[in-house]
Amino acid sequence: MTEKERRQYDAAVGNLKIRIGENFGGKNVSSHLKNLERFYCGECTKETREGIICFLETLQTGQDFAYFLEAWEVLQKVEGSLGTGFSICRKNPYIIQYLLQKTAKLRRMFQDRAYQAVSLLLGMGTRLELDENYRADIQSRFYFLFDQKHRNYLKSYETIREKLSAVTGEAQLLLYPTSGDLHCGGKNPYVFIWKGKQYVYKPRDMRADALLNEALIHFNELLPEELKIPAAGITLLDDEEHTGYMEYVTYAESMSEQNAASYYRKFGALLYFCKIYGVSDLHYENIIATESGPVLIDGECSFQKKITMSKKMNDMSLEILKHAFLPSFRIENQVNFEVVENETGAKRTLRFNDPLIRENVLEGFQTAASLGRQGKEKLGKIYAEILGREYLTRIVPVKTGDFYSKMEFCCRESQRRGEMICVTAGEILEELKRIFQGARLMEEPQQLEQRLTGIVERDFFQGDIPMFQVKNENGAMTGLYADGSLLVPVEENGFKISEWKIILKNEIEWWEMAEANERVEGIF
Repeated sequence: MTEKERRQYDAAVGNLKIRIGENFGGKNVSSHLKNLERFYCGECTKETREGIICFLETLQTGQDFAYFLEAWEVLQKVEGSLGTGFSICRKNPYIIQYLLQKTAKLRRMFQDRAYQAVSLLLGMGTRLELDENYRADIQSRFYFLFDQKHRNYLKSYETIREKLSAVTGEAQLLLYPTSGDLHCGGKNPYVFIWKGKQYVYKPRDMRADALLNEALIHFNELLPEELKIPAAGITLLDDEEHTGYMEYVTYAESMSEQNAASYYRKFGALLYFCKIYGVSDLHYENIIATESGPVLIDGECSFQKKITMSKKMNDMSLEILKHAFLPSFRIENQVNFEVVENETGAKRTLRFNDPLIRENVLEGFQTAASLGRQGKEKLGKIYAEILGREYLTRIVPVKTGDFYSKMEFCCRESQRRGEMICVTAGEILEELKRIFQGARLMEEPQQLEQRLTGIVERDFFQGDIPMFQVKNENGAMTGLYADGSLLVPVEENGFKISEWKIILKNEIEWWEMAEANERVEGIF
């Protein structure tokens, strides 16, 4: 911190006292700000310090100051591209006043986890881009987007809280926000505590997750005890959306070398399981490292026949899977995943190509492939039973990061908003055509593109990411859903379930061959 920055802080506090008085609530204003002063003088960015000064200069009344006392610790924890939450709105006093009130309210709702909600509402995904280079008209559009997201978020929160309170019988049930994208009008998962245990509620169709969990339990019956993969319990609610909740699983921060070796052998077995059951979207947020092994916590992208039939590994989102091997890749608190070496007791942080990882993952995969071949009749029967059920699986015809970038573009270049909406809808339609090759979307392309345009326009307006899902019945795709509602029926002349069992057996046999081992080694 420079002397100039110190003088700026002292002047801002002095001016604040002139406006609201030396004392507030029976305590000197400077005393109220002791922790803020320590934070300002500590290790924070130039932009954050400028933001703090801007916030202090914006406080005009005692009520403003009361909001600030509730909000400042939250804003300190918000992660922005230029520092903390203070840096985001430092050049727009109008946004600051609004942000103070909303942040104070979120602080009362979510306590020490409120920063997650504020980050979510301010952000374009993981990027908080509002800075001093934006013109006033652009800033006002970002304010409007934040306001709309905030309204939808609180409305969805109340709906979810009422639903879970009815399920648990606890009227004062506490919910905590999670990181993630907003879907379906401001919805995202929440953590709640019930009877001393933590759970995660997911406000989407979780039937595929439950079926995948069921398949994993049966798959474990083929494995020796030391290779069994932990499964998080899932409970489906009796509601129209087929939502549900599951056990809340936390990361292990370190393991002994012996436990880490066991973990990665189980990880190899999990990779085999995911290949056979057509699971994609395998990345660091969806696989949790625990002492008992890797826990798959998101199964919405499952039972994809193309993945099961492919002789490749890169169709499972494996280009980013290396982060799942290294549980240190965690945005929230950056805890390293360390291994305690057996002989020395020293700790070391694992790297992706560490022999401990590579050798044990390959061993786990190969063992699971061998046992899977022996149990192929059982695996085929389980898969056939799943295909005979009704469930929704997610597809991603537009990358989340791309959608946020286009949303941001519409804030920057409002005169080209209509053009960007139409372009995005057209790109989504083309990707849907590719995804549904071999099937028929039961609507004319022009009409479907118009409906997609409406979805994109709505989500650009309210800051959501559109959620597309496919309905599966009796082994065939029967509908394309958008945000939980049927968008267009689908007609597919797919495999009969009896035919699929034969195909699956052939795939199971292939993954035990030497050529298959080379494909797995190629991950590294």
